[in-house]
Amino acid sequence: MRFNRRQITLGLTAALVGASTGCVTTPETDLLDKDVTAPKPSFLNRLPWVGDDDSDGQPEPYPNPVKLAATWTPDTLIQAGRTPTRGFGGRVYFYTEKSQALPDNGTLNIHGFDENSEDPESGVKRFVFTPEQLTRHYGQSDLGASYSFWVPWDDVGGEQRRFYLVT
Repeated sequence: MRFNRRQITLGLTAALVGASTGCVTTPETDLLDKDVTAPKPSFLNRLPWVGDDDSDGQPEPYPNPVKLAATWTPDTLIQAGRTPTRGFGGRVYFYTEKSQALPDNGTLNIHGFDENSEDPESGVKRFVFTPEQLTRHYGQSDLGASYSFWVPWDDVGGEQRRFYLVT
């Protein structure tokens, strides 16, 4: 008995498909059960494109970031009719435990320390951004969700100083 190329290909494909499926046990819940209180989510609840019919329109809460990265650059802000101001432009990223940048809705504190200041009171500045203010600084970058900030320090024309920013 002779086999042609098509029959050999179909036979090998069937053998590969049969060998790769393995044994499967039936799930504890029905595959099409939409009960979200079931011990294991059903097949339909695990599909990302199947929406939840019982949703109340509320967005999911932001996940809690576990890491923060901030980059700061000294810069000068020049506005018409005002004295130029020295300060820092920065970008802040919040990350998950898997190093994925994500948006956040918390309060951001930035502490600035002037290394040359002789008075500890005047050498420390604190900038606080509330959750409402934080959302206005949000933007997308090549690295993911980020926040851009301008932190003013003093007027241009003073002596050169050294600062530390802690975000």
